[in-house]
Amino acid sequence: MKELEIEYKEILNKEISKQEKREKNFLDIAGMPHYENVNSNLLQFFFDYTEDHGFKDLFLTSLLELISHKKDLSFVDWTIAREVRTINDKRIDLAILSTDEDKVIIIENKIYHLLNNDLNDYWNHYPLILEENKVGIVLSLYSLTVKDARYINITHQQLCKRVLKNLGDYILNANHKYVVYLKDFIENINTFYMSDTQKNKLKFYFEHIDKINELSKIKEDATNHILRQVTIVGETLGLPIHAKRSMDRRYFTFPELKGGILYYAIFVEDIFTSEASFRIILEGHDIEDEIQQFVIDRISDKYQNLEHIDTPHNYIHFLRQDYDFKPEDTANFSKAVLDIIERDFAEARKEVTQLLKEKGL
Repeated sequence: MKELEIEYKEILNKEISKQEKREKNFLDIAGMPHYENVNSNLLQFFFDYTEDHGFKDLFLTSLLELISHKKDLSFVDWTIAREVRTINDKRIDLAILSTDEDKVIIIENKIYHLLNNDLNDYWNHYPLILEENKVGIVLSLYSLTVKDARYINITHQQLCKRVLKNLGDYILNANHKYVVYLKDFIENINTFYMSDTQKNKLKFYFEHIDKINELSKIKEDATNHILRQVTIVGETLGLPIHAKRSMDRRYFTFPELKGGILYYAIFVEDIFTSEASFRIILEGHDIEDEIQQFVIDRISDKYQNLEHIDTPHNYIHFLRQDYDFKPEDTANFSKAVLDIIERDFAEARKEVTQLLKEKGL
C-alpha cells in the first residue's frame, strides 16, 4: 500500500499546466461561434481591403503566402463576393476576383460540414480566366485530401497564424475597434483547436489512465463512505432524509413541524476539493418573510454566525457554519458531525422550532 501511495504522489505531483480560462468573445455572446456562414461573412469583411478595418491587404497577402509554393498570384485591386451562384445553381462561398477580372481565387469554406461540393462547377464558373490565373482553396478546420488537384487545402489555423505573423506591418494604420474584432475572430477560430495545454493534459491522462481511473474509484468509494456517514447522522438523530436527495449533500427534516419546512442541510462536496471543508445549515424553506424576521429578531444576538439568505425559492439559513475536514475523522465522520451538531446547533434547533410553532407552523 505504501508503494502505491508513493506512486500516486509521483503521478499527481507531475507538473501540469494550470487550468485555462477562456473569456467570451463577441461570437460567443451572439450565440453563433461555430456558424459557417458567419465565419464566411467575417472572412469577406477582412479580405475586403476597402473596408474600414484598415488592414488593407493583410488577409489576402497572408493567403497568397500560404499557397505560393503551389501557385504564384498577385493582386493590385480586387473584389470579394459571397455566395456566388453558378450556372448549375451552386454557390461559391467566397470569390476573390481581380478588378480587371483576369484572376480569381475560389474559396470553399468548411467548418464542420463534409467536403461534398461540386468543385469542378465552381472552377468552370470563370471560363474566361486562364487556368494559370485561377486557384481554388478549400479552407477547413483540419487538413483534408482534396481530390481536385486545382484546389489547395489550408486550415483556418494556418491562415490565422500567418495573419498574426504579418499583423505588425499593418497594425499602426488599422482601426483600433477592428483590431479587437480581429482578435476575437482569431480567438474564436482557436476554440476549434486543442491548445498545447489541453494536449498535454490528455497526453498525461492516457499515459496514466489506469492509475487515474483507480484514483477516481478511490474517490468514488471515499464519497460514498462520507455520504453513508452523513446518513448515519440523520438516523442517530431520528430524523428522516428529505425527499430531495443529492450526490454531495443530505437534508434531514424535523418531524415536529409540518411540511418539512425546517431541516439540517449537510454539504460535503468541498471535502473533496482543496478547501477540505464541509457545511452544516439549520435551514428553513417556504417560510413567510414576516415569520423569518420574527425568528431572526429573537435569535440574532445569541448566534453570531446567523446568516439570512434571500433566494427566489424563499430559503433561509437560520444558522450556518463551515468546518475544516480532518482526515483522521474519516472512519467515524458521523461522530464528528454529531458532536458539532450537539455543540453548535442543537439548542438553536429547539429555539427555532419553538418560535415557528408559536407562529402556527
